[in-house]
Parts: sequence; C-alpha cells; structure tokens
Amino acid sequence: MNILFIQKVKAVCGSERIMLGAAEELIRRGHTVDCLIYTTPGYPVDDYVRMLTNAGSEVTEMVLAGNISLRVFLKTRTFLKHHRYDIVHTHLVHGDWYGISAARHAGYKYIISTKYNDDPFRKGFLFRSIEKHLTRKCSKVLTISEWLKTFAVQMGVPEEKIDVVYYGMKSPEIDKNSKPELRKELDIPVGDIVYLIAARLIPQKGHTYLLEAFRKLRSEADNVLLLIAGEGKLEKELKQKADSLGLGSSVRFLGFRKDIHSVMRSCDVFVHPSLWEGFGIVLLEAMHASLPVVASDVSAIPEVVADGETGFCVPFKDSDTLYARMKQLLNDPGLRAEMGSRGKQRAQQMFTPEQMGDGLERAYREMRESLKTP
Repeated sequence: MNILFIQKVKAVCGSERIMLGAAEELIRRGHTVDCLIYTTPGYPVDDYVRMLTNAGSEVTEMVLAGNISLRVFLKTRTFLKHHRYDIVHTHLVHGDWYGISAARHAGYKYIISTKYNDDPFRKGFLFRSIEKHLTRKCSKVLTISEWLKTFAVQMGVPEEKIDVVYYGMKSPEIDKNSKPELRKELDIPVGDIVYLIAARLIPQKGHTYLLEAFRKLRSEADNVLLLIAGEGKLEKELKQKADSLGLGSSVRFLGFRKDIHSVMRSCDVFVHPSLWEGFGIVLLEAMHASLPVVASDVSAIPEVVADGETGFCVPFKDSDTLYARMKQLLNDPGLRAEMGSRGKQRAQQMFTPEQMGDGLERAYREMRESLKTP
C-alpha cells in the first residue's frame, strides 16, 4: 500500500516516536510510507526528519505558525491532489484538523486517524464538537490503548469505528558495560539504590508527588538517590521544591539525556507518577531495561504495567502510597529483580513492532474491504 502519515511535530516525544516506529515497520513490510509534517517556527525538527528519511520515508514539511491557517489547509489539499495515496493516516490534533478535511476535499475515501491522548482539554464542548465532526469524515479510528478506546467512545466516537493497536518497540541496543561507567559519571555511591523518572518537567508527570514520596523515603534510608531526567517549564520550580524538602544532593536533575536507555540500565527502580497517560512509551523502555516500575493507576498505565507482577500501580496524587511501594522495592532486592525480569518479558511479548504492524495492516485492510463499492 501507498500510505501518507500527517502529523504536527515540535519535538521527538511519544506520539512522534510511535509514528516513526509505525513507518519503520510498515516500510520493512514492503509498503510505501510518506510523511507530511507541520512544523512550528523556532522548533527545528531536522533530527526527526532525518530519522524518518533513514527509515525510507519521503518527508514533506509545511510551516504551521498558529492553530488555524487557511493557507496550510489549501496547501495540504493541493499536495494530496498532486499525490495519490491508497490511505491517508492522520495523527494528533493538527494532523486530524488539516489532514482529514483536506483529504476529503481532495477526494480521498480511505482516511484513518490515530488517537494518542486523554488530555483534559479534549473534554471541552468546542473540541468535542470538532472531533465528532472530523470523526464522521474518517473511515476508521485507531487508539493506542484500550483505555483510549473507552475515552474516545465517551467523547462521541462510534465504537464500531475504533480498533486498538498497541505501540511496539524493539529492545534498545545497550552496551552492557555502560552501567559502571555511568554510575561513576553520575557520582553514584557504591551500594546506593537509584530511583529514576524520565519525563518532561510538566504538571502532567507528577514530579511534585514523587519528591514528597522520596522525602519520606530519604528520612528512613540514607542509601537512596533520585535521578530526574528531562526538561520542561517546571525545572526551576521542582529544583526549589527539592531544596525546600531538604533533599540536597540525594536528588539529581540530569536534563535531557540522549543515552536514557543506558541511564535506565544504571538504575534500580523506575517511577512514573503521571496524572494521565495515553500509553507511556517510557514505561516500555524501563521494562526493556529490566526495571521494576512504580506508576500511577491512571489511563492506559495499568495496561502496560501489570500491578504486582512487573511493578506497582498506585493511586495518582497519592505520595503516601507511592512512598510505600518505593520502600517495598528498596527493602527487597529479590522482588526488584523478579519484577524487572517479568517486565522485560512482558514488553518483548506484548508490545512488539510485529504486533503493531499486524494491527495496522489489519485495520487498513478492513477499512478498504468495508468501503469497497459492490
């Protein structure tokens, strides 16, 4: 099949990585996957374009300065008229708004949209009205978790239009000898138990509750360390909170790390107290690194983290329960190893590029079969 992906890109985050992984797998299977990406002035995406190109995709960029642009709609429609694809597959809000409408105006019949998030703003009346209108123009809707399917139905998407296709990732290739070097680089004392969170420093990720839980843990054990990897608008505020809690050097802010998989291999427990999460790719990364995971029991997280088997799911915004589970793993190295091993096995069995590719091909095939003219 000849497929076009459409998405707005500002940085390489979860949805961008899912689209990239889907393109790689479909191209590996012999399909053609081109990408039309909307970019924002001041946010270069050269690295992402390079990743897509290296995967074998032909990439077209269009500048989208604001949320509403007649010019971008017209350019997208013209692009679609000049290129004939079997399927137009849109991703995220702007990909849907411009891609679905332009594809319909350009005469396309096979249009499919993937829903990635359950952000609170999606519950607003205006947004829900626009989404319902666009959904009527789609042939099929995909979600990346069962929870998002439920959420999409609540937002007015007909259930019969929805298929669930989980994200699948390959096990990262990591130098097995990197752990001692990284622990030395990060000045981690021998014997310390290291907790890690890797996420953007934004309210959604729940860093505040983690710092409060870690303060309780630190008051009872002096051989614990918390690493915070990521960048974001809350960096200054979170550093001030860590200082006000008296955590000092027991909390390290690492900033953005390109070698996050190696950092994970150097840690003992992964923590992710998010307030909502459409899927949580970073959870899979931690599981591939054989880390037990302590995460919130919100949105799709319980579909990824098997509570009591590969880690613990705790109530969101509950620093007391978060602390209790972190302490349980601190005091039981055997449990850490067992949960980490089960997590890696779960990631390798349930969330693979192969199952993702199978799901996408099945959805495309069913869509085309259902719309064939008798």
